[in-house]
Parts: sequence; structure tokens; C-alpha cells
Amino acid sequence: MQEIWKPISGYEGLYEVSNLGRVKSLGRMRVTKGGGKSWLPERIKAASSQREGYVSAHLYKNSKMSKRYIHRLVAEAFLANPNSLPQVNHLDGDKANNAATNLEWCSASDNCRHAVDFEIYQTARGEQSAMAKLTEESVIEIRQMAASGWLHREIAEIFGVGRKAVTKIVNRQRWKHVA
Repeated sequence: MQEIWKPISGYEGLYEVSNLGRVKSLGRMRVTKGGGKSWLPERIKAASSQREGYVSAHLYKNSKMSKRYIHRLVAEAFLANPNSLPQVNHLDGDKANNAATNLEWCSASDNCRHAVDFEIYQTARGEQSAMAKLTEESVIEIRQMAASGWLHREIAEIFGVGRKAVTKIVNRQRWKHVA
């Protein structure tokens, strides 16, 4: 596939993005801190991987830096968005594959549905959740203690959770799947 370059909106004459998901800084004269001038040669920008898996590039204009996600830059330059959809989806589920052929504009709900279908995002229940402080056994014990007359405040102190969390567990608003 041939690499095609287009200017980045708002950074015309400074940066371009390609249909293969690369960003380059265009060659230009710049003013140094001492007031002199130096030539800044054209070069491919190094991409930075973000914690959530997306790839970004730092763009500079008027001495101000802006971090921009490369998949959005590619989509804005190469993909029509007649319905003004707000998000960009990676068709193969690989957030590092920013080729225009791997991207599409989509709604937030379509993007979430695609992530679940590709098992990029998995819903976790109970102790499978990374945020869970309790186990299923703890939940059963909390319900038994509450049924025996313990105060929710006392139970919360023992298990290291908030009183409202205990109330929601006892009322089966949380941990519904535990008998």
C-alpha cells in the first residue's frame, strides 16, 4: 500500500499524518532561544504508547505542546464523517494499528459494543473485578451478620468497606449473584 501524507488540521505547514498511521514533522526554519535561526529537518515523529493502549504524538505550535492520539489524526485526515460521529473505532481491536483501513467513525455505544464483541473490554462481576475488596464468602458472612442483628456500621469496620456498601449488599443491590 502506498503511503499518502496529508496536513494535520490546525498544524498545516508543521506536521502531516499518513494513511498508514505515521506522523511527520515538516522541515522548516525555527527561531532559537537566543534569537537566531536554525533549520529543523523533516522527520518521522516518535509515537508514544499510552497506558490504555492508544498511540499518541506530541505536536508543537507557538511554543505550546499538544498530545494528540494518532488514530484520531488519521481518521480526521482520511475518513469521511458525514454523520458527525464522535469516536474512532479500531476494526481489528488493535489500538496500535492506526492505518486508515483499520479505522471507522462510530457512536460511543457502537464502540463499546465492538470492544465487548472483540473481548477488548470485559465486564467483571464480584470478586473478578479488579476493584473488588470482598470475596463471595465475605458477602455471605456480611449478610449473615446483618441478619443476626449486627449494625451495618460495625460490619463495615470489620470488612474495611463503607456502611453504604454493607447496606447495598444486605439489600441485594450489590453482589446480586451471591446466594
